[in-house]
Amino acid sequence: MAVTAVTLQDLRAERVTSIHGLRLGLDVDEFAVGPKGMRAAIHSGTSATTGTALPNHGIVTLVTSTNDSWTLTAPIPGCEVRILNASSSGSTGIATVLGGTATFQSCESSTGPSIVLTGPNAGAHLIGLSTGLWGVISEAGTSAVVHVST
Repeated sequence: MAVTAVTLQDLRAERVTSIHGLRLGLDVDEFAVGPKGMRAAIHSGTSATTGTALPNHGIVTLVTSTNDSWTLTAPIPGCEVRILNASSSGSTGIATVLGGTATFQSCESSTGPSIVLTGPNAGAHLIGLSTGLWGVISEAGTSAVVHVST
């Protein structure tokens, strides 16, 4: 099956309801059409901020040279967050993200109260499935470095 290119102009032409002139609108299926992309807020967590709750949206970078843990704010159904262990290469720090009152469910259907990001560049893409459950959409890393901890 061949991939059909869809230009920004093609998408903008499908606009039914204009929100901001030609640049943004809704199509007949109520999808936003026209923007170049969506930007997400980038939040940082360090060893000094372990007592501060991580936001439940956007991109969260964690930097640790030791083993630290942070608590993720409760999920909002449908809202996504990406979490990355951004520690420098060679760091042996393990970043553990606690769900607080929520749990995490991986694609293997294991459910637990935390996710563990072992080593630099380990990451997880999460989506709120309910106000008490995060779904792990994908995991990143050079080996099996992300797991739901029980």
